[in-house]
Amino acid sequence: MNERLAILVGCVLLSAPVAAFSDDLPIAPDDWFERARGFEEARELQAELGADMLLFIASRAPAGPARRSRQFENEILRHRDMQDFLQHYIVVKLTIPTERETNELAEERFRVKYGPRVFVVRPGGFATPVGVFLRDGDRRTLLSIADIQRRIVMASSALYKTHPDLAPKAE
Repeated sequence: MNERLAILVGCVLLSAPVAAFSDDLPIAPDDWFERARGFEEARELQAELGADMLLFIASRAPAGPARRSRQFENEILRHRDMQDFLQHYIVVKLTIPTERETNELAEERFRVKYGPRVFVVRPGGFATPVGVFLRDGDRRTLLSIADIQRRIVMASSALYKTHPDLAPKAE
C-alpha cells in the first residue's frame, strides 16, 4: 500500500509543470501611489495582482525625521538596484503631516506619527515593519541597499522569500 502511494505521488510530482520563476511574481506598475487615496487604489490593485506592497511613510516635519526620510528616499529608493528590486512590489508613499485622511491612515492603521517608516503589506492586509536605520542612542545609520532588500524579502509573502530574482545584489 505504501509503495503504491509513493509511486502515485512520484508520478504526480513528475507530471507537474515546473514553475518559471520570471512568471511567478507579479510585475507592478512603476509609478508610486501616494496619499490615502493612492493607498486604497494600491489595495485594489493588490487584490487583483496578488502582489505584496511596499509602503514608505515619510515625514515633512520635524527636522530629524524629515532629513532621514529624504536620505532614505535619495540614497535607497532612487538607486537603480532598489528600483529593479521593487518592480515586483506595489509601491506606496504617504507623506505626513498632510491632509487628514493620510494622517489618520498613518496614525491609526500603522501607528506612525513620524517617518521614515517602511512596511511590507501582504495581500489580506497583514503589515510587517521593515527597519531601514540602525539606532545607536541618538544616532541613526542608514542600512545598505542589500541589507534593506533582505529585510524586505524576510517580511514578504512566501513566494517572494524563495524567488531567485529577489536575491540582493552584491555591494
